[in-house]
Amino acid sequence: MTQPLVKPIIDNESHSHRSKVSQYPMELILVFIMLRKMVVTEGYADQVVEKFSKEGPIEQQEGFIDLTVMKQKARRGEEAVVVMIRWESEAHWKQWEKSDAHLAGHRANRGKPKPDFLISTEVNTYEVQAVKNRR
Repeated sequence: MTQPLVKPIIDNESHSHRSKVSQYPMELILVFIMLRKMVVTEGYADQVVEKFSKEGPIEQQEGFIDLTVMKQKARRGEEAVVVMIRWESEAHWKQWEKSDAHLAGHRANRGKPKPDFLISTEVNTYEVQAVKNRR
């Protein structure tokens, strides 16, 4: 069974998203993470970062916590972009995967060839088991 975690709260003074374990009451939730790693030809990572950084319907989806886009430094002519999406639960993620808004995005690209610069894509999901916060 997954252990409940401390939900990040917004520190209004610094607007940072970190848990204030010692100063505020804890709100417990479960967290489910989807990671999508895309390896692209060097020079194209910024295009992928821009695509996943735009506003979209996912921000309105129930159970959505946040989306983080990360870029790895270029190595051997390749760059990697990792998109991490945090959900309150696996059920919320599955609800998004089946939603009209999500499926419409995939339908719009159906039949189009994948970009030449996209070398590989890997998707994995995780249930968070523990979180440590700065004290």
